[in-house]
Amino acid sequence: MKHISIVFLIIVALLSACTKNKHDVDISSVEVDLKVFRFDEDLFKESNDWKSRSIELRNKYGAFYKNLTQMIPNLGNPEDPAHFKYLERFATDKDMLDLQATIEETFPDVDPYVGDLSTAFSYYRYHFPKKVIPEIIFFNSALNASPLVNDGQMGIGLDLFLGADFELYGLVSYPQYISRRMTPDHMVTNSVRGWLISEFPKDNSENLLDDIIWEGKILYAMDALFPFTHDSLKIEYRGQDLDWCRAFEANIWAFMIDKELLFETNKAERLKLLNDGPFTSGFAKESPSRVGKWLGWQIIRAYMENNELGLEAMFAEKDSQKILRLSKYKPGK
Repeated sequence: MKHISIVFLIIVALLSACTKNKHDVDISSVEVDLKVFRFDEDLFKESNDWKSRSIELRNKYGAFYKNLTQMIPNLGNPEDPAHFKYLERFATDKDMLDLQATIEETFPDVDPYVGDLSTAFSYYRYHFPKKVIPEIIFFNSALNASPLVNDGQMGIGLDLFLGADFELYGLVSYPQYISRRMTPDHMVTNSVRGWLISEFPKDNSENLLDDIIWEGKILYAMDALFPFTHDSLKIEYRGQDLDWCRAFEANIWAFMIDKELLFETNKAERLKLLNDGPFTSGFAKESPSRVGKWLGWQIIRAYMENNELGLEAMFAEKDSQKILRLSKYKPGK
């Protein structure tokens, strides 16, 4: 009986070793102290002196404040002596106050999200020790865009994660395939992916292969920064979308090869496989959009599995054809 127990334990240990998550690295000694600000609360609190408020916000938030005013024209130009009047009009507008009230109701406490961001950036520092960790600035984007990033700050538009059924999303014509992922559980992964895109921008791509390899690198970095997060959140797919891609992976690859799409240079044709939408043009209506991005992800996963590389080396390699060759990617075999 003792002999059987020992053998059983050895088998369990071997199976565990085989299934160990390669991205589950030790970050216990990695120090990340996120600086977190609530611009939305600073902006929408009552004031009797909006000129002073505008100066205060500009001094406190620096480059972020300038970027925000460029994104939202109704805020006016900070260099304009009358800027504070635009700021007051914006911050006291009933519709904006209603939107801010919904933000505060949905996110009475952002600490859980800050905790998840801190963990993700701990993995980020582990893999990229020389990279800057941004300040985190929660804000109300007036339904414009998130994240809003610069060299040292990442603004997260809380108004864009209020839930798929939030009435305003339909009123401003967000399509359902976008609004269904405008939920609190997408906020952290969406924001960090945006930061990665800003830190590792796409080089001048010559063809579709260049495009999907770069997309695959971003998504593989998401694997490393979110080792215990479901793939659906990393790429913003539903479970059924992932199931479709996995079921038809070999068919997708065969289609790309047969149609000689990997070396397609026409931008419009390339975007059909990369753009958001209800499905991917050229595939069944049951397909998700952005199938090219998903495919690039699988190629990079194979590349990293078959080559001893870290994430910095992965991003440093710019030869897409070399990456494809060394990946040995052959789905269905």
